[in-house]
Amino acid sequence: MLGGKVSDLLEEHGERISRLKSSIDLPDGGITPDGIELDDVFFLRYVLSNKDKEDEKILEKIQFNLDYRMETDSPQSTWLMSLGKEMRSIHGSTYYPVGSPTNHHPLEAAISEHLFSAYTGDLRDGEPVSVVRVGISDLNTLISEHGKDAVTDFLVYEKEKVFRTCDARTRESGSIVKAVTVMDLSDLNPFGKRFSRDFITKCIAKSSSIASKLYPQMQVYTVVINASGSASMLYGLITSVMPKSSADKFIKCGVKGATESNNGALCPFLDMYDGLSAVPAFLGGTGEMPEGLLPPSERDGRVPMSKIKIKARSKRMIKIHIDEAGTEVKFESKVDGHHVIVSAEVISPTRENFNMQFNMPPTQLRDTNDLVSVTWTIPETGNLVVTFDNSFSKLTSKTVW
Repeated sequence: MLGGKVSDLLEEHGERISRLKSSIDLPDGGITPDGIELDDVFFLRYVLSNKDKEDEKILEKIQFNLDYRMETDSPQSTWLMSLGKEMRSIHGSTYYPVGSPTNHHPLEAAISEHLFSAYTGDLRDGEPVSVVRVGISDLNTLISEHGKDAVTDFLVYEKEKVFRTCDARTRESGSIVKAVTVMDLSDLNPFGKRFSRDFITKCIAKSSSIASKLYPQMQVYTVVINASGSASMLYGLITSVMPKSSADKFIKCGVKGATESNNGALCPFLDMYDGLSAVPAFLGGTGEMPEGLLPPSERDGRVPMSKIKIKARSKRMIKIHIDEAGTEVKFESKVDGHHVIVSAEVISPTRENFNMQFNMPPTQLRDTNDLVSVTWTIPETGNLVVTFDNSFSKLTSKTVW
């Protein structure tokens, strides 16, 4: 178990909790308008996270929490009240199913088109696990379309959902329940057009500062996985902009190849706490795949996109056999980082009968953040060969979906 027993902790810190409660004005009934109970368990979390701080410093954080929740004309007031209404309807058994609660934030659907994150399961003692796929998220478009303030507000909303789950499970189990976040940096390109430094230095920095005051004793660890190459640089940047209390909970996992085909590469931390069923197959686990972790192009039952890496000064070819003349082929692709040259042609399986009727001349596929989609009608049988050419690039490899 990653947290202590509530009864023992209340006995140990009861005197200080009583002193803090008597030093601050609480709303009538000891509950905020959005349904947060301001009882001994609420105060206990602050005491445990600030053992070396004076009462005055703890009271400042508690007052920040109260002001944040009591402010009626604010961006957060709408989703706080919406979450609170759901909480009250299922009070005492808040075990949210995978991927929910949803649709409490006005921008949730729109932001999920670019930022891929979701609750995926639990560790053995009920600790909720969330995964965020930073590497494949389109952070640049996210910031451009919604702005830094709205994205920051959404990140706090995501933490609020986790906190409410932890709080409910703490009260049910009698032990402090904390959360684990898995940050997947696979395919992260700090120099690609999908990346945004502002997402790290502005949105994560500010939301982490707010969360450190709202959600003490909520996060046990943030496990950074698949941090290889240039992605590893982001680890230092992320932890440098966060409060020390949050940065200290980061674990840079040595795993750099956790994939569906390699569950032996599962992070040792998750493995230690029976986390195999708490993460999806793309991280080497056996858990369900929430839609929120899928790019929009793979949702609603669509065929997942394949990924290929093209080294500098090289080409990659994809071959598709066409059995019947008139077959329609839908081609969708995008490139991360600069551009590649793409071409397509149908090659007859028998050279003596070769009569190429289909040919797409070399065309630039550029990194514009958009998915290129085109439908071809293939007029003959044979092999459709799509070539991605990066031979002109002397040093830079490219990733193509």
